[in-house]
Amino acid sequence: ITLRENTEWVETVEAGWNVLVGARRGEIVDAIKHFLPEGQQEVVFGEGNASALIREALTGFLGG
Repeated sequence: ITLRENTEWVETVEAGWNVLVGARRGEIVDAIKHFLPEGQQEVVFGEGNASALIREALTGFLGG
């Protein structure tokens, strides 16, 4: 639940992980009570191993 009118992370809204409610009390309360993403959500930001992949790439590039 994002208390903004817009987001740079539109993928989270499109994938159903996030809802924008701004500063409107009624929408905030409604989202808190009812927003529950259903089922398996699409992975849009990778698998959580970016730092390991970067380390491996740099180690290989720097020779060791």
